[in-house]
Amino acid sequence: MIHLGSEGVGDGEGLKVRIRFYGHVALKTGREVELTFDRAPTLKEIVDLVNVRYGLSPPIQVSHASPVKLLVNGSEVEAEDRLRDGDEIRVMPFIAGG
Repeated sequence: MIHLGSEGVGDGEGLKVRIRFYGHVALKTGREVELTFDRAPTLKEIVDLVNVRYGLSPPIQVSHASPVKLLVNGSEVEAEDRLRDGDEIRVMPFIAGG
């Protein structure tokens, strides 16, 4: 369980978030990971954790201008939005060519 603060989730089991990685990011992280937190994390907290855990360079950023799209349950969310138990994040790099 990843300790983020003193706010518990209430059931003692933790809050689970699944992350699915695609493209070149998946080559560094693997295709999927499930993380358990002691409280509801923000999207930014999860992205920061993933950047450190996998040593991503350049790091993934929570930004509309980022070359990596982040979707929570299929929708765009803001950096400070808190995730809920069972949420799924998709980390999808844009592919460009010509």
